[in-house]
Amino acid sequence: IKKGEQKTLNLKVHANLPRENPKPLKQELKLRIVTGNGSEFNTSVPISVRFASVEVESAKVSEDGETLNVEIKNSGNEAIAKADVNLSKPFQADIQSLTDLEANATKTLSFVIGEHNISNDNNFSLEVSIENQEEILKNPSGTKIAPAYEWHINDVSIILNKLAWYIYVLWAIGILVSVALIFYFKRYKNPLIIKLSKDPTQLKTLTPTQLKEAKEKLEKINRLESTLALADIGKENLNNALTFFKSTNDQKAELFARQIGVKEVLKEGEYYRLNLGEEFNLNNLKTFLLYISDKSSSQIKKRIIDEDDKVFVVTSEEEQNKMAKLAHEKTNRIVSPTVGELTELMLSDEGEELFIKILSNCLSFKDVSPYQLNGDIKNPSNFFGRVEILREIISNHNVNYLLVGARQLGKSSILNALERHYKESKKVNCYSMTLDESGDVLSALREVLRMQKEATLEEIVKAIKEQKRKPIFLIDEADKFVQYEKERGYLITSVFRKLSQEGDAMFVMAGFWTLYEYVTLDYQSPLKNFGKIISLSGLEEEACRELMIKPMQRIGVSYENNEIIEKTIKLCGYRANYIATVCDVVLKKLESSVISKRDIENALNDTAINNMLVGWGNLSPNQEANRLDRLIVYLTIEKESFRLGDVVEGLKEHGLKIDIAKVNESLVRLVLGYVVGKLQGNYVYKIPLLRERLLEDDLEYLIEGEVDFI
Repeated sequence: IKKGEQKTLNLKVHANLPRENPKPLKQELKLRIVTGNGSEFNTSVPISVRFASVEVESAKVSEDGETLNVEIKNSGNEAIAKADVNLSKPFQADIQSLTDLEANATKTLSFVIGEHNISNDNNFSLEVSIENQEEILKNPSGTKIAPAYEWHINDVSIILNKLAWYIYVLWAIGILVSVALIFYFKRYKNPLIIKLSKDPTQLKTLTPTQLKEAKEKLEKINRLESTLALADIGKENLNNALTFFKSTNDQKAELFARQIGVKEVLKEGEYYRLNLGEEFNLNNLKTFLLYISDKSSSQIKKRIIDEDDKVFVVTSEEEQNKMAKLAHEKTNRIVSPTVGELTELMLSDEGEELFIKILSNCLSFKDVSPYQLNGDIKNPSNFFGRVEILREIISNHNVNYLLVGARQLGKSSILNALERHYKESKKVNCYSMTLDESGDVLSALREVLRMQKEATLEEIVKAIKEQKRKPIFLIDEADKFVQYEKERGYLITSVFRKLSQEGDAMFVMAGFWTLYEYVTLDYQSPLKNFGKIISLSGLEEEACRELMIKPMQRIGVSYENNEIIEKTIKLCGYRANYIATVCDVVLKKLESSVISKRDIENALNDTAINNMLVGWGNLSPNQEANRLDRLIVYLTIEKESFRLGDVVEGLKEHGLKIDIAKVNESLVRLVLGYVVGKLQGNYVYKIPLLRERLLEDDLEYLIEGEVDFI
């Protein structure tokens, strides 16, 4: 360090603050500094630890004798974000929250005295505590966690203000006391208010009449906002729920549909047809009927029992629970919540999740399966994993990406996840397109850019370049486009390459073998080095667990033990669509709410699982290539691992002499198709379940069948 120069030294200093009654600390840090030539000198640095400190400035009884007003001061040097205040003497009261108390500032909390008598001899005590959020997050729900810090303030004198009405004659005192008592018991000792004071979450399950009464009474005593906050209910949600219960049938249908995320409501005679859309959480429920009536439950049952559709029933407050009892028998297609469940549904920010719970209480598990087996995942609640892939693409808009993988490995679902993310962005414009069999990307571009059908390539390029935000194009099913491009000299691909090189656009394409082949094997293709290739493999292990557990939790289903989950994940080779299929098959036959080892074993022997596995042998559009793929698998499936030489020897044993390049190409295709994996020249099978099924077949005949046609 040169003369006059400054350096910053970062030291980690741990201050042991007591949990009880902590105060700011002032200490001195002593340093001994030794120079390079051996000389040394000492110095000291004053340090302080910033922390809040709680004191009571005063405790006064209000003039009307109704409340004890406690003025609390933060005498420390750090603000208090949130703390709980518990009055323990001279009487017990509801715990109150102390929020946003700056250093050297004061706030007054009021405690209702009620029936308690306070005299000059009474002293006042309370505890102030700050939750240990770090420990709460680490521990399971329900675990008792000690506060991070707490202050005990004892034996503070209480100031009594003499009430003005003491000067009145005794008969006036009696009248006023009587009136005060009547007023108090009507307002504060109402059974509903007492119930909500003990447990504010009870607000969620009140009947419509009780909910209206609770709102009115809580407003009168200025406790509505605090009760709603403790119950985690928004005031707007409360008003919407009250509006729902007093609305006309048409209005109820619209409000109910909005609460559960319905895309479309259509009137069909006495019913309302609710169409949920592709993004709804349940795979087997995309539409249902809503029936709203004040008739008796028996009359409603007679009216709707023969309907082929599932019917959600909303009836009068008096009949709702009776209707729910019929629905909970699960012997019909009726769906009806209890009156408390309906209130909670209309009050909640998570209406769709509560709707699913109501469905699972009334329908069989197969009717409420949350597992999507066909198509890409559009609902974010059903999308798990792929975090690293998404993070890389989202954080780098100067590189094109090519997602390569076999069908149902999740390419389209990743594109959907990217589209959901970019919809919230203010820096880019996202355009998503899925190409048809023709591979006509120009028509797709015209459509997403909202241009005329006659627009030329030059006009499309101009429209892209003129955009204020950077356009990102997500192109699914790109194999046909690439094949189309090769036949026509890669004209459009060359334009894409130029746009991306000049920073005018970014492209993310998803495909399989054709895309990979032309990118890696065709050296004349502009797609060569067009973008970074991301080869999809299995899902992350933790994401696989979430896929098995979270959707089941939505419908109230759990597993007998974790071993079942781990074994299923490994058997399925971490493939999301395989895991989802197994779970869906389990739900079709599940009779209880707990999945056992036997349930999984029965599901694995279902024909749906076998149908799921057959697609592995048709990875290429070229049938000759597919035959070679299958033959290689049949020749090596009995080996725990194999190498290229094992494949070549196996082919020779059956009189086949095949170009080694073709064999290597086939092995690459099997790796991309997630049939096998490769590490240091060794190949292993990735999906134990697929290997088990193939080993059950007559391999000699399967080999012979492929050899005869090669």
